[in-house]
Amino acid sequence: MLKNYIDSYQEATLIVRNSVQVRLKRLFLTVVKNNQASSMEKRAVEIWKVRYKNIIQKDFYKEINNLDLFFKDVKFQKPNFKNLKRSAMIKKNLKEISRELYIMFKEMDKILETEFIQRDTRIQVREILNEIQKEALLKMRDKSIKFNHAILCEWIANINFAMTRIDNKIQLGMYGDSLIYQDKTNEQIIRLIRMLDLLETADKVLEKTLPNKIHTIKKQISETMFDLKEKTLNENKIQKYEDQFNYSKSVIQRSLTDLDYSNAFIQLSEILETISDFETNIQFEEVMKMFVESELSNINETFQTAKNDYENGLKAIKSNVKQNTKYDREIEFENIGETLTKLQIKWTHFYENFTKYAIYRKKVNYTILKDELIAILTPLSEVYKKMIMITRGLKNSNSALVQVENNLNSLKSILVQNENLCHKFRRISYFGNERKQNEIVLEKLLKVENQIHQTNFNFTEERIHIIKNQIDNLRSETISVKNQISNVIQQALIAESLIIYLDRFANRLNFENNFEEALRNYDNNNMVIVIDQMIKNIKQYQREKR
Repeated sequence: MLKNYIDSYQEATLIVRNSVQVRLKRLFLTVVKNNQASSMEKRAVEIWKVRYKNIIQKDFYKEINNLDLFFKDVKFQKPNFKNLKRSAMIKKNLKEISRELYIMFKEMDKILETEFIQRDTRIQVREILNEIQKEALLKMRDKSIKFNHAILCEWIANINFAMTRIDNKIQLGMYGDSLIYQDKTNEQIIRLIRMLDLLETADKVLEKTLPNKIHTIKKQISETMFDLKEKTLNENKIQKYEDQFNYSKSVIQRSLTDLDYSNAFIQLSEILETISDFETNIQFEEVMKMFVESELSNINETFQTAKNDYENGLKAIKSNVKQNTKYDREIEFENIGETLTKLQIKWTHFYENFTKYAIYRKKVNYTILKDELIAILTPLSEVYKKMIMITRGLKNSNSALVQVENNLNSLKSILVQNENLCHKFRRISYFGNERKQNEIVLEKLLKVENQIHQTNFNFTEERIHIIKNQIDNLRSETISVKNQISNVIQQALIAESLIIYLDRFANRLNFENNFEEALRNYDNNNMVIVIDQMIKNIKQYQREKR
């Protein structure tokens, strides 16, 4: 009884401290007085207000008065059944009041969920803004980076002012307005982050990256281009791009000073792309020169090899044992020969033209040269793929016989291993059934072997298919026998290990009976039963030990 009253007192204390009243005040401000709130939300708040008043003023105060009587009136302190039942009822009613208040609190949270989300978002954005302000302060202290500090300070001040407005809108329950303010503020923060990054990136690109790139291109033109006309043309181009860079640099620096992100970013991207593209073109020409000078002879050899492979493939088709498909393959292969001949003509024309250009030191358009090479080498690659696909399955009588013999010898080796395993572990089991199956498979294998070595046996397409199916069946049977033998051996070895381990518990109750039963099952080759019995007994003895 006393415990019931103590629990009731603690429950009453929690009810007094509940947050429902605070939440109601918040809802009254954000919903009832808010023109943006729906009529359904306003009715819900009014209902909660009435419910809360009834729960506290009627139900809760009633139980508090009952609880107070216990401390004031001696007759309620007597340890009888009536007082015990009374104390339990007070405790139950107070817990029910707590439960109703908790449910009401959670229902209120559903309306305030938007506010919670927006408050969490604002906190996260504020943390990001604090880090940005630190970064901005570092940029202002860096004398090497030139920009208008007043503009940056005003930018950050405007963002901070917007954050304060967002707080006010959330406080007033104007979630739609606060969301619009937050989206616009996020855009400004993202723009500020990009601006601060661009200040540092632009300084590096303008003072180091692009000047170094221009210097490298000039050096490359001077050292690698020997044709005077080509060299002069590229020198004029890079000088034009350098002048363009110097002009763009001054424009970009003015935009950076005014923190004009859009203009600075566009100008920087354009000049960087222009010079990088020119550098790429120069490098491309040099790479193509090196490729052509080193690989033209190899491509010549590739065409000769392709011709030889085609002739050999055609011979293989004509001598192939698959008579029913030989004619179709031959026609398809001859079509490839026509394509190969056309490619050979195009290659010869290309090679002669390039040789003339090299002799007379004429300027070569390497972009066109690359396209012409691709137009020749890509079809050549496809020709090779088709030749491989057509000739992949071709076999003559000798190759088919060798493949069948290899498969049979492989299976015969496994069957011999099966017999050796049976002999090696004969102390474990007689392996009567397994040995019999092994002998049956061996007889089938020898029958196939005798069949293929008959003088009148021809490897037609149909016979190759039959022999292949027979070998597949023999392989499945051979592996099955091997697995059976391995399972018998593994189960026996596991059973032996467990019996030996069980001997550690020789002084335990019923050990002799368990041990004798295990040996009896072992002698009868009931290895699965032995393993199950040993695991069960060992676990039991281990538990008894603990």
